[in-house]
Amino acid sequence: MWKQLDQYVRTCHSCLCCQLSRRETFGVLQQWPVPLTQLEETSMDHVVWLPECDHFKMIWVVVDTLSKMRHIIPCHTATDAVGFPSLFLRVVVHLRGLPATIVSDRGLQYASTIS
Repeated sequence: MWKQLDQYVRTCHSCLCCQLSRRETFGVLQQWPVPLTQLEETSMDHVVWLPECDHFKMIWVVVDTLSKMRHIIPCHTATDAVGFPSLFLRVVVHLRGLPATIVSDRGLQYASTIS
């Protein structure tokens, strides 16, 4: 009897319409503003757990959000929050200049162990 009642409530149109949501409403999505010049805004992300190639198992993808020009930088999985800025300066800033803003997912790679 409980199974039949449960199935009836799950499929009843009026029951489904009257149920209250148990979670908060989602926020409104907002678009990022379109940059005016190239390399004004840069986004970056990591691709990990790749097959090993020349002792590298991770790539770091740095993308200009306006032109979609990308830098694909091979990295070691041991690279930490201290190593990424030097890589960024050596590869991206050296070739393209310093961006105004950098967007990242704030992954574990940026968590520093320095107190």
